[in-house]
Amino acid sequence: MLIRITHPFHPWYNRQFILDHQATIAAERRFVLLDEQGLTYDIPITWTDYVAPDPCVQIGQGKLKLRADDLVNMVELVASWRRERRA
Repeated sequence: MLIRITHPFHPWYNRQFILDHQATIAAERRFVLLDEQGLTYDIPITWTDYVAPDPCVQIGQGKLKLRADDLVNMVELVASWRRERRA
């Protein structure tokens, strides 16, 4: 089965890989993919064409690049970096 990466900011956007298997890593469903050289990579299933497009992206007609959840996660990540720098 061929899987295409659809996350707009991923460096392999629109590139196809062979599905090796599915795995759960850190409570997240991921695909383990094979490239042309037989190397494996794991990627969130939601970053592939396996799942239906995000409704927020569809409503935004492709103009929306970040969802509210993505922004919240980014704020939490930056806040944790700042706490680490202060410590």
